[in-house]
Amino acid sequence: MTEETKTRPGHGSRAGGRPIAVSAATSVRSIPDDRKILASPHLLDLKTELAGTANDRPAANDEQPAARSKLSRMIDGQTKLQDLEARSLSVRPRGWRDFPPPEAHNVRHALLLTARQFFSELPLVDLTVVTVIRLAAVIIWAALTSPFRLLKRLAAAVPKPAPAKKPAVEPKAAALLAAMPLAAVTSKPTVSAKPAAPAARAAAKTALVLERPDSWKKNVFAFAGLAAALLLAIGLYGSLSSLSRNRSAVISDGTEGLRLIKSAAAAVSERRFDDAHAAFDGASGRFTAARRVLGPLGNLAAAAAAVVPTRSAASAADPILTAGSEIAAGGSTLTAGLSRLDGITDPVAKVDAVGADLKNALPHLERAAASLAAVDAAAVPGEFRSSFDAARSELPKLAGDVRKAASVADLLKLVMGANGTKRYLVVFENNAELRPTGGFLGSFALVDVNRGRVRKVEVPAGGSYDLKGGLRPKLASPQPLHLINPNWEFQDANWFADFPTSAQKIVWFYEQSGGPTTDGVIAVTMSFVEKLLETTGPIEMPEYGKTIDARNFYFETQKAVEIDYDKSKNRPKQFIADMAPKLLQRLTETNGGQALQLAGALDSALSEKQLLFWFKDPEAQSRVADLGWAGELKPTDGDYLDIVHTNIAGQKTDLVMKDAVDHSVKVNADGSAAVTLTLKRTHGGVKNALFSGVRNVDYVRFYVPAGSSLVEASGFDTPDVKLFKIPDEGRADDPVISEQEGASLIDRRSGLLTYDESGKTVFGGWLQTDPGQTTTATVVYKLPPGTVKLEQVGAGAASALYNLVAGRRPGLSLSYSLLVQKQPGANPASFTSSIDFPRGYRLVWQQPQRTEDERGRWSASTTVAQDTLIAAVARND
Repeated sequence: MTEETKTRPGHGSRAGGRPIAVSAATSVRSIPDDRKILASPHLLDLKTELAGTANDRPAANDEQPAARSKLSRMIDGQTKLQDLEARSLSVRPRGWRDFPPPEAHNVRHALLLTARQFFSELPLVDLTVVTVIRLAAVIIWAALTSPFRLLKRLAAAVPKPAPAKKPAVEPKAAALLAAMPLAAVTSKPTVSAKPAAPAARAAAKTALVLERPDSWKKNVFAFAGLAAALLLAIGLYGSLSSLSRNRSAVISDGTEGLRLIKSAAAAVSERRFDDAHAAFDGASGRFTAARRVLGPLGNLAAAAAAVVPTRSAASAADPILTAGSEIAAGGSTLTAGLSRLDGITDPVAKVDAVGADLKNALPHLERAAASLAAVDAAAVPGEFRSSFDAARSELPKLAGDVRKAASVADLLKLVMGANGTKRYLVVFENNAELRPTGGFLGSFALVDVNRGRVRKVEVPAGGSYDLKGGLRPKLASPQPLHLINPNWEFQDANWFADFPTSAQKIVWFYEQSGGPTTDGVIAVTMSFVEKLLETTGPIEMPEYGKTIDARNFYFETQKAVEIDYDKSKNRPKQFIADMAPKLLQRLTETNGGQALQLAGALDSALSEKQLLFWFKDPEAQSRVADLGWAGELKPTDGDYLDIVHTNIAGQKTDLVMKDAVDHSVKVNADGSAAVTLTLKRTHGGVKNALFSGVRNVDYVRFYVPAGSSLVEASGFDTPDVKLFKIPDEGRADDPVISEQEGASLIDRRSGLLTYDESGKTVFGGWLQTDPGQTTTATVVYKLPPGTVKLEQVGAGAASALYNLVAGRRPGLSLSYSLLVQKQPGANPASFTSSIDFPRGYRLVWQQPQRTEDERGRWSASTTVAQDTLIAAVARND
């Protein structure tokens, strides 16, 4: 016998005594390798025996060819049938029995996927889980209370002491009881012709309570098993019946509650807060009624779903109704507060009331978001799926907005002079002439605030230039400003892209020019003033023969301060000085509806950086930074980009400039990366048009991660060196500017400067774009080590065990993130981000959604209207 021929254990020999041999080569059916299944050993033995018989007898002397042929055909047919069966089994859909699932990342993920698959294949099992929970609750309650019930029975069964005059037990009964063995006491009373004495009956009762037969444990467990099976079936039937009976009532109440919430939302949009409050209250009542009709089944199903993933409508009903009830309660709280605002005249009291309402409404919205987050969307009926998905995605945002608004209320109480007068320097930044923090500082105002009311507004008629004569220190301006003014003065103080740094420089210049001490700086762009005018409506300016609204504010204001002012008096900013108090007065007189619109305008302006704050009070400044309104260059351990334009001698052209940015990063297998950044700047103005029909001259700075190194640059156009002015003799150098310029490096081919500022590396160069033209500049640079995170996937013990069981090797992960900050006051830029991961890596997470191009790069396009985070993770496992 060869090594491939073995005797199969457990099988007899043929009639001749020869053992049955099975070839190892035929022990697996002839099917594809990925579908091989061990064949039946009996079938193989029979075929081998037939083959052996055929070999023993020569074909010429075969005595029963027909019989053998019939038997052979029968065996072949059976083989085909079993082979078909094996094939059908081998290609069955993958189910919960297949562990671990191939798409699982670790052990916990594998268990979760398997549990989900199990409950998907067995849709009624969640109701069984509900019944088991019910039964467990009953058993636990019985176990906890049974000792007390037993003690109570024992106390009732023990005979009470009899009076001394009478014997406790009759002598005959006592003797009989003493002689009776305990083992002979049964659950059936002994039949006696003579009635038992009362004491004997009491003693017998005590014995029956305390004594149990030897087989009592077996009987109890048998009964418990039977009761469990019975209660399980009854509970399952009862759950299904309850769902069937209550379905229509729950749907009716829930639908009406949803209708009332929509009605309340419409009332809020129309500023009918009393009607909205009533509708929210009605919706809350409807959802509460629906939960009451659903009863304990909904709570138990939700509890079961929290333990084991499930997709049953029973498990989704209670959380959805809970969310509806909480949304209605939160909306009722907010609208009740808004309806009371018109009756409150004190601004500080208004802020207190709004803040309290927001904080009271927030827990309701957070509970609603948590309830919806616990529901599997697959459990929601199809006709409600879109509404459910929208609510689940929007609720966390709404809760975040309310939390943010409550924080704003706390901030306002710090800065509105609730405990004393506050004085702020309000700078008007003309974003038609871009500067790093929003625009050119043509005008400013000194504003005194006490208890939320503006007590005094001073707007110099000559604007920022009124401070020139009083400025004592004489400083040389940053080198690019030498194109227009080599002397550094107040109007050019916002040179730094980091607003807190520029704000402190603005205050320094103001106080060094003879101005009083201030408590902070508020930067306002013209675009924000236009949003305010949309809320207040038109403002009459009869002394100028004008009516100013959101549509004509920029053009009429620009004409008034550039062309139409009295040249003899040289007060170009008088128009702004006359208009500002009227606008502030209208803002303080806003009613409840206008307050809501004003809040929307403020939120939009703050997110787009049309409004920035800096306060000397550390607590107020910390709150502003937490809210994202400080305008600082944000730290990050990933990639970073902030493109900052500075209009120098380009007049008022930036409102018609459009930027298109292409940011492409090449990631290597070792985690190193290089960026190719392309900026296309298009001038949308018409040549010789008033204010915007001239060349845009722009000193552009690219703020990138500290430690980045320039590879090459092209497309930059530096003005003729002869146009730059020389500072006056005796001008001192600012220490910060001097350090930056002294340490800067220049790329001679492109003229691009490299230096460090505010914790970032800066590439700075010149772009000049004529009306109707497009200018393109490209910068290629290497990112510092560690910007892209290279990590081993599944470094934990559980993941290592999973990889061992699943036969997988641990892979690597490359994580890339890019924070893009928007320049204050700038038009939103179109932005394309492309990531080229090494070969063999697949994208596993992304923000925002990306598509793969023909070169294998993952690309996404967005509009940078506010600070934006772009990220992606790729793996090679």
